[in-house]
Amino acid sequence: MKVFVSMDLEGLAGIASWSEVAPKISKEVAELVEEHVKAVLRGIEESGVSVDQVLIADSHASGDNIPYAITRECTNVSVV
Repeated sequence: MKVFVSMDLEGLAGIASWSEVAPKISKEVAELVEEHVKAVLRGIEESGVSVDQVLIADSHASGDNIPYAITRECTNVSVV
Protein backbone atom coordinates (compact mmCIF):
# COMPACT_ATOMS: atom_id res chain seq x y z
CA MET A 1 0.00 0.00 0.00
CA LYS A 2 1.06 3.58 -0.61
CA VAL A 3 0.10 6.40 1.77
CA PHE A 4 -0.14 10.08 0.83
CA VAL A 5 -0.10 12.72 3.59
CA SER A 6 -0.62 16.43 2.93
CA MET A 7 0.55 18.61 5.81
CA ASP A 8 -0.14 22.29 6.37
CA LEU A 9 0.60 24.35 9.47
CA GLU A 10 -2.78 26.05 9.79
CA GLY A 11 -4.87 23.83 12.02
CA LEU A 12 -1.90 21.94 13.44
CA ALA A 13 -2.35 21.22 17.17
CA GLY A 14 -0.38 23.81 19.11
CA ILE A 15 -0.69 26.58 16.50
CA ALA A 16 -2.93 29.32 17.86
CA SER A 17 -2.25 32.19 15.49
CA TRP A 18 -1.25 32.91 11.89
CA SER A 19 1.65 34.98 13.26
CA GLU A 20 3.25 31.76 14.54
CA VAL A 21 3.64 30.38 11.02
CA ALA A 22 4.20 33.46 8.85
CA PRO A 23 6.40 34.64 7.29
CA LYS A 24 8.83 32.03 8.71
CA ILE A 25 8.30 29.38 11.35
CA SER A 26 10.12 29.50 14.68
CA LYS A 27 12.32 26.74 16.08
CA GLU A 28 9.47 25.74 18.41
CA VAL A 29 7.03 25.39 15.51
CA ALA A 30 9.62 23.42 13.51
CA GLU A 31 9.92 21.00 16.44
CA LEU A 32 6.12 20.76 16.62
CA VAL A 33 5.96 19.92 12.90
CA GLU A 34 8.56 17.18 13.38
CA GLU A 35 6.65 15.75 16.36
CA HIS A 36 3.40 15.63 14.36
CA VAL A 37 4.99 14.02 11.31
CA LYS A 38 6.69 11.41 13.49
CA ALA A 39 3.36 10.70 15.21
CA VAL A 40 1.73 10.08 11.83
CA LEU A 41 4.56 7.74 10.84
CA ARG A 42 4.29 5.87 14.16
CA GLY A 43 0.55 5.49 13.62
CA ILE A 44 1.12 4.06 10.16
CA GLU A 45 3.72 1.63 11.52
CA GLU A 46 1.58 0.58 14.47
CA SER A 47 -1.48 0.02 12.26
CA GLY A 48 -0.07 -3.30 11.16
CA VAL A 49 -0.86 -2.52 7.52
CA SER A 50 1.91 -3.30 5.05
CA VAL A 51 2.96 0.10 3.69
CA ASP A 52 5.53 0.21 0.89
CA GLN A 53 5.79 3.97 0.54
CA VAL A 54 4.74 7.10 2.42
CA LEU A 55 4.75 10.38 0.50
CA ILE A 56 4.40 13.52 2.62
CA ALA A 57 3.58 16.77 0.84
CA ASP A 58 4.57 19.92 2.68
CA SER A 59 1.67 22.15 1.66
CA HIS A 60 2.58 25.20 3.74
CA ALA A 61 4.07 28.28 2.04
CA SER A 62 7.23 27.36 0.13
CA GLY A 63 7.09 23.73 1.26
CA ASP A 64 10.29 23.64 3.30
CA ASN A 65 8.85 23.07 6.77
CA ILE A 66 9.28 19.30 7.23
CA PRO A 67 12.80 18.22 8.19
CA TYR A 68 14.18 15.95 5.49
CA ALA A 69 16.13 14.07 8.17
CA ILE A 70 12.92 12.10 8.66
CA THR A 71 13.67 10.30 5.40
CA ARG A 72 16.88 8.92 6.92
CA GLU A 73 14.97 7.49 9.87
CA CYS A 74 12.26 5.89 7.70
CA THR A 75 13.57 4.62 4.39
CA ASN A 76 10.12 4.26 2.82
CA VAL A 77 9.26 7.95 3.42
CA SER A 78 9.63 10.74 0.87
CA VAL A 79 8.99 14.43 1.51
CA VAL A 80 7.98 16.76 -1.32
